[in-house]
Order: sequence, then structure tokens, then C-alpha cells
Amino acid sequence: MRLAKEEERLSGTKICKSTLEISHLMFTDDCILFGDASERGVVLKSILKEYKDFSDQVKELVSQSLGVQYSTELKKYLGLPNMVGRENFKI
Repeated sequence: MRLAKEEERLSGTKICKSTLEISHLMFTDDCILFGDASERGVVLKSILKEYKDFSDQVKELVSQSLGVQYSTELKKYLGLPNMVGRENFKI
């Protein structure tokens, strides 16, 4: 994200005219991404795909190193439902 922003392949959003653009906010277990709905915004999709591909490799490496299996079940996390409340949430 930072590299794409520095190369001006990705833009973020501003709170007001005199502030820096925000492209992403990262927290301990969460990330919020900001972008525009243009062709430049498509870069975000490629960044997320690259992140997913790399994460899959790391997940496999950690799984093999520790001798444990990982879950591909997306409906549950730690045995609990991934979402509480409305099941058909749409953006």
C-alpha cells in the first residue's frame, strides 16, 4: 500500500484540503482501506490479491513448520460463528 501510494498508483482520501491523504489505517487485527472509485482504484484489488497469495504461502509454511492444520472454513473462527446477527449482509 505504501509503495503504491509513493509511486502514485494509488490514492487515498483527505479529511479536509489541508491534510495528507489516508490510504489505509492498520490496527492489531484489522485494516481499513481508503481509495477512489476510478481506474487507479483498481490497483487496490491487485494489492489485495498479492497480499492473499503471500499470506497463503506463509500460512502453509507455518502450518508445516508447526505440524498443525489450518482451517479453510470461513463461516467459523475459533469454532464460533464468524458473524453474529444478519447472515446476508451486503455492502
